[in-house]
Amino acid sequence: EADLKVAELQKKLLEKEMQLKRLEVERKDILAEQEAAQKGAVQGVAAQKEELADKAQVAKLVEVAKALAASSASSTKEAKSQAELKSSMSHPRRGSAEAVLHEQEVQQSMSNRGRRMYLKARVVKLAELSELNDGIEKIKKGDVGGLSSLLHKMQVETKDMEARTKNFWH
Repeated sequence: EADLKVAELQKKLLEKEMQLKRLEVERKDILAEQEAAQKGAVQGVAAQKEELADKAQVAKLVEVAKALAASSASSTKEAKSQAELKSSMSHPRRGSAEAVLHEQEVQQSMSNRGRRMYLKARVVKLAELSELNDGIEKIKKGDVGGLSSLLHKMQVETKDMEARTKNFWH
């Protein structure tokens, strides 16, 4: 329960940080518009286009960060389900010794399979989280080129995943 509350608080913190980032970007937009008005129309148009592109990139990062924050709650759920499964396996069962042993073996193998699948999915989510953190650092530094390359990489990965799972049920 405490882990679930911690995960919820982490999720809220991440959402607040993303909200703060959006507000900072909006503040920069306003400052850029004011500077553009002072410098002239030609320079202002280029700055506005660049700021709009930055804003769109930040919005994409915020969406992915929210999805990853939701996945952190799944790790606490996974730990709870593992504990419940272990406690259910330790209770005595009725029936022949072979049947009880076989049931425990089946439960253990299913538990192991589920755990491996969870760990695989978790590794992917952690990699995405590190990419997002890199993106946030690039936003803080104002590295538009690095942020663009990171977003391009993430888009390629998304398209690759969609291509691999296309017509999965057919």
